[in-house]
Amino acid sequence: MRKHGSPPGNAGLYPRRGHNSFSRAANTLNLLRASVTTIIQNLEAHLNVRLLQRTTRRLNLTPDGAAYYERCVRILADIEEAESTFSNNGKEPHGKLRVDMPGALGRLIVMPQLCDFHTHYPDI
Repeated sequence: MRKHGSPPGNAGLYPRRGHNSFSRAANTLNLLRASVTTIIQNLEAHLNVRLLQRTTRRLNLTPDGAAYYERCVRILADIEEAESTFSNNGKEPHGKLRVDMPGALGRLIVMPQLCDFHTHYPDI
């Protein structure tokens, strides 16, 4: 039994509530139906719980499946929020830059480059 790492397959491929079939989920995800079936079976085995109630014509989330789905949706939203917090979103660097160096290094290397630096980063 694995204690660390991610579950087998990709939990992000968990079918959405509106799919109601492996075929519809596979089409939406651009995967083979057999791949989606295998991913869900592996996820259920990893979690040791049945997530979907299968009939010949439909798929329905079990109560555990619904709880898992809602939790995954919240986690993915949190990840998206965290990523947007730390991404530049097209913003240029700004603020005060403080550099401590020997005077000779500043005069010979840094000072000649300051005009170019300011052209590229006017808000610093």
